[in-house]
Amino acid sequence: MTPTSPQVSIGGVRPGATKVVEYKRATTDPPTRLVISVDSLPKEGKTNFALTAPGPIAIHDLDLGMEGVIEKFADKEIYPFRYDVPLSAMLPGSEFASMADASQKVWREFVFQFRDSLSKMRTVVIDTGTEAWSLIRLARLGKLTQVLPVQYTAVNAEFRQLTQLALSQQKCNVIFTHKVKDVFKDDKKTGEYERAGFTEIEYDVQTVLKATRDYAKQGVAQFQLEIAACRANLGASGRRFNGDDCTFQKVATAIYPTTTEEYWK
Repeated sequence: MTPTSPQVSIGGVRPGATKVVEYKRATTDPPTRLVISVDSLPKEGKTNFALTAPGPIAIHDLDLGMEGVIEKFADKEIYPFRYDVPLSAMLPGSEFASMADASQKVWREFVFQFRDSLSKMRTVVIDTGTEAWSLIRLARLGKLTQVLPVQYTAVNAEFRQLTQLALSQQKCNVIFTHKVKDVFKDDKKTGEYERAGFTEIEYDVQTVLKATRDYAKQGVAQFQLEIAACRANLGASGRRFNGDDCTFQKVATAIYPTTTEEYWK
C-alpha cells in the first residue's frame, strides 16, 4: 500500500502554503560498483589485488607503492597520480617551513583529482588510505602526534567525505588500501594487527578485506585474501581466497553471487 503524503505547513512561508512529502520506494537494482578497504602488512598483495579491478583505473599514489607492481599490468589502462606527502620541514633542502601549508596544497590537489577520476574511471584506487589520513591531519592540524581527541572531529568529517563521494557513484569501484600496525597490551606486542589510518572507514565501505602472505609456500600460492566484513552480503564474511583467486572478480562474485566475473571485468 502506497502511503498518502500528508499536507504539512512550513514555517516562514505565506499563510496557506503547504509542502507535500514525497515517498520513493527503495529499489533493488543490481550492483554496479564496490567500495572496498584492503588491509595488510607490506608486500602482501593489497596493491596487486587493487590492480586486478576493471579498468580504466586511476591510482592516487601517496605511498610509492606502484614500483614492481604496475609493470605486471602493462596491458591495462592505468592512470597514476603521484603525490609527495610532506615528511618534515627540517629536512635539508626543504622548500617549505610550515607542514600545514605544504600539506594543504597537496590535499587540495588530491581531492580535486580524486573527485574528477570518480566520474571518468571504472575503478579508483587510493594507495594508501593510511597516507591520505596522515595528509589530511597534517593539512588541518600541522602535526600527527600530541593531538587532542576533540581536534579530530572536523578532520574525521572531512576525511569521511571521501567515502561518501565513493558511495555516491553508480558505476565506479573505489579501493582504499591500508597499512597495518602492531596491537600492544601492557606495552608488549600481542602478535595481532590493526588498521593504520582512519579506523572508522570500515563503517562506511561495503567490504573490508585482509591480505596475508605465507612465505612457507611458493610463488602465487603464498598470497591469501579474506573478506573480514561485508555489509553488502553478510554471508560472504569469512570467505577466503588463495593464490590465483585473489582477484577483484573472485571477491566481487562472492559478494554478489548473482553476477558473473565477466560483469566485473
